[in-house]
Amino acid sequence: MLKRLKIHRFRTVRPGTELVFNAGFNVLLGRNGSGKTSLLDLISRVLRADFSDLREEEFDIEWEMEWTGKSKLQAHFISKRAPLDVDKALPRRENNPVPRLHVMASSAASEEKIELKVDGPSTRFHADQQQGWQKGASVDLFLPGMFWTIVRTVRAIGGNWFKHFIYYQSIGDPAYRFDEALETFERITESRDQARRRSSISEPIYREVSWDFPGSLSSESFTSSSAPFNPVSYVVTQPQPGQSRVPVELGGSQYLRHLAEYTGLQGFSMSLAVEGSYRMSLGEGREALWWRFGAAEFLFTEPGGVTFTHRDLSFGQKRLLAFLYYLDANDHYVIADELVNGMHHRWIEICLNGIGQRQAFLTSQNPLLLDYIPIGSVEDARRTFLQCRTERDGDRSEFVWSNLSNEDAEDLFHDQQVGIQQIGEILRVRGLW
Repeated sequence: MLKRLKIHRFRTVRPGTELVFNAGFNVLLGRNGSGKTSLLDLISRVLRADFSDLREEEFDIEWEMEWTGKSKLQAHFISKRAPLDVDKALPRRENNPVPRLHVMASSAASEEKIELKVDGPSTRFHADQQQGWQKGASVDLFLPGMFWTIVRTVRAIGGNWFKHFIYYQSIGDPAYRFDEALETFERITESRDQARRRSSISEPIYREVSWDFPGSLSSESFTSSSAPFNPVSYVVTQPQPGQSRVPVELGGSQYLRHLAEYTGLQGFSMSLAVEGSYRMSLGEGREALWWRFGAAEFLFTEPGGVTFTHRDLSFGQKRLLAFLYYLDANDHYVIADELVNGMHHRWIEICLNGIGQRQAFLTSQNPLLLDYIPIGSVEDARRTFLQCRTERDGDRSEFVWSNLSNEDAEDLFHDQQVGIQQIGEILRVRGLW
């Protein structure tokens, strides 16, 4: 889980901003334009260790992770331009910020510790079982999946120190922001050509599978940042020659397979378009055939026997479908912007119950969501609700993000215990939302 985030420098966020997070629900409160979506996107970057869209920006952030109370990871990532010599000024693209990363990971169970430093072109490691610092090859910290890149680069050092980074990256890879409209739905159901015609900035979700690896039914390809955003419980059927779509078995799905039940339909099926294939050498004269699938299609049946596709769903039904898919893809985190948009209150309850033990970061302008958030203590209230607002600092406007003050958290918890007002009403009356 993400325990703490400190922002020394990031766009228009007030320097020195520090946030602590709940293991369960974290709800961002604030008016439109107060940076709630910007904060969700930053949290997504941290959990996915993907800063690829910040390559040309300067920033300075720290964060702390903890898993099952035994393993911890602290990271400090700085991206800063070197001062320019006026007489030797370079074009902007040649003066991109230089990244520096400092990571400390430890495990209480094994008493292992690892320290990593990446400073521009150099990489250094230090582990408890080793003496002194070891040098590694240079690492591009702006590639998607930063810790995958680090592990591939320096795995030759030996030992199992890199397990912290592998775990971090593997559970965080799918933690994209679930948007406030239909962008996630469109990423699931559109082909690349459809997205291109719509001028979408988000690449459609696809899946690459090979049946040519002994001892397994299929193997996933992680060559793209969007490839991991696929529920591993969905089983793709091997295509036959000339087949344009293949059925997907949802028996292992925990959430999406209940969609028909939740929406009052008789049943539904899912299929994927066959988008192409290619061969990859495995060495020693062997090769594997990889298939690329995308553009999911859903076919629904009404109680009267009438069939229709996902294109005919209502706005709320499309969002429910996309969020159930999102839950199947994410076992540990949920990042959702205006989750309750277009949803019936019964569906809101289904979605929040589905979040379960995941760490969730949510926004909502609708009090319906707030009324479902459990508050068990004053400290719980302080960590659960984060205020987002804007303030003027001279000629510029700053995002100001903070946890509730102790006083506000005490008042909120006390009023909620009385039981006369709902959480949303208490927050609104006290000027906290």
